[in-house]
Amino acid sequence: MSRTIPLGRIGGVPIRVGPSWLVVGPAVGAALFAGIDQGRGGTTARLLVAIAGTIALFASILVHEVAHALVARRRGVAVSRIVLFLMGGYTEMEVEAARPRDEVMVSLAGPVVSAFLGLGFWGLATAGPDAAGSTQVAGLLGLVNGAVAVFNLLPGFPLDGGRITRSVLVIGGMTPRMAESVAVWLGVAIGSLLVVVGAVGHLLGRSTSLIAIPVGGMVAILAWAARPVERRTAADVMRPAPEPVSEAMAVAALPDRSGPVPVMSSGRLVGLVTGRQRPGSVAEAMDPVLPGDVVAATAPVSEVVARLGRQRRTLVVTDATGAIVGMIGFADLPADLLSGTDRNLMK
Repeated sequence: MSRTIPLGRIGGVPIRVGPSWLVVGPAVGAALFAGIDQGRGGTTARLLVAIAGTIALFASILVHEVAHALVARRRGVAVSRIVLFLMGGYTEMEVEAARPRDEVMVSLAGPVVSAFLGLGFWGLATAGPDAAGSTQVAGLLGLVNGAVAVFNLLPGFPLDGGRITRSVLVIGGMTPRMAESVAVWLGVAIGSLLVVVGAVGHLLGRSTSLIAIPVGGMVAILAWAARPVERRTAADVMRPAPEPVSEAMAVAALPDRSGPVPVMSSGRLVGLVTGRQRPGSVAEAMDPVLPGDVVAATAPVSEVVARLGRQRRTLVVTDATGAIVGMIGFADLPADLLSGTDRNLMK
């Protein structure tokens, strides 16, 4: 996304537009202009309505994404930027580090706003004055926003509904790995079904159903691409653990390392020590290890990111025997997990 065009900031969040909108914008405007009945006004008036409709569509997509960003920031999820592109837009945020209930609220925000926008435009279409086809365009915008709300709530990745599905399953007791797998495969199924529906509709003479083919294809492809993330484990992103030290060791005698060092007592992990500047023994300087600070090497990376987001503490990685094999902090995570892009189609 290095070639995106900056538009400014909303609530401190950078807004950028992909170059595809330089093509999409005029195309949408031309389609709206062509769709307005000539008997509803002069050429100039209809052209102005078409331009206003194009801007309103662009604004609807932006408002959808801003809703995601504002709710995310309110719930402590870091937001990098909003990008608008050919098929809609997406908000880059550390959504993988959010608590499941927070992810539900962040994911719901966009579709809920789109639904209200749809109702608002539909109200203008039915009750507002008709000037050069303005009610016709407002009705179309109402339909589009309503469709966006419903479409994004479908329960599969990479849609908002897929993230909601994953979080609800985790809240209900399913493991993060299994919940993510369910959402991924639902996304593949939904995308594939849309492609089939679009193709069958076209064969039956419904040309408008063709739009389902590229949209469904993109949903299926992006859902399928999520599988490598789903399969990574703590062992794939951890760094080697330093040699454990004894509680009785003096802090001044600790190895010259920048990261935390495991502290053992009677063969059991009891803490992590990071304060090299503190005087006294390791037992006095260490931070006790809590149950949530230890993660299995086979745990899915989504669980690792979620724990780091909740606890903001270094995690200790253990193997099947309970031996310490590594450690993980935010700095150890790959860039794709830190960015946590929340990509939402057709917004």
